[in-house]
Amino acid sequence: MFGFVFGVGLLIAWLVSRNVHKNQTPASDSFSHSPVRNSFTPHWRNEGAQVSSSWIAVKAAHPQGLIDHLKLTNTTPCTWSEGTTDLRTHHIFISPPIHGWILIFGGGLPGVCEDVDRFYRFFCNLSLEMGQTHFFHFNRIVDHHAWGKADKGRILRAYAWAGETLWNQGSISRSEIGLKLSTSDYGDCPMAFDGRGKDTRAINSEKVGRLAGIWSVDPAMVNDPMFEGERGIIGEVPQYKLH
Repeated sequence: MFGFVFGVGLLIAWLVSRNVHKNQTPASDSFSHSPVRNSFTPHWRNEGAQVSSSWIAVKAAHPQGLIDHLKLTNTTPCTWSEGTTDLRTHHIFISPPIHGWILIFGGGLPGVCEDVDRFYRFFCNLSLEMGQTHFFHFNRIVDHHAWGKADKGRILRAYAWAGETLWNQGSISRSEIGLKLSTSDYGDCPMAFDGRGKDTRAINSEKVGRLAGIWSVDPAMVNDPMFEGERGIIGEVPQYKLH
């Protein structure tokens, strides 16, 4: 009797699992470089099902300029997986070039939604030194989100929302329009829901990676085999450099 019940239970579990997988369809994005998202999830976005992430993308062929600008100390070469596994408070990981872009992330970066003025100074100085530079941030618990681009220290576009609009500069880009991202001016209350009853703030935070994929590189699309033996750098950044 026990064997019969156990067997029926296994059959039901298999049928439920099969139905779930059958009904899952991959999201397509006509605005990204590839319509199929790769299943690799970097460690830095894995915890909490990609709950929160912040990164910067710099148009550069070699990381040395970034290492010098940030004055990184105790630098160590590492793979993408190694560099994204354990980033402590004052550490930064600089990736190898990815399609002409270098990604930077880690606890050593200032937070755009934590102190927008401090981040503005840091971002402008970085762009002034390095040229084309982008930033991205999302937090799906509170739906905070931010993105921006600059060139030679000039802000071309920037938007940050954390309970209110913290930063809105430059004309909204065609990519933002194409992704149907919702933005608001200073002091305005953003529309909470779209015409289909979906939370616009949650939609924004969910699409930050897709916007990054259009402007530069979505880190969720990156894995070690892409580098073909090249290694990134992890190091500690003096806090005074981030002001």
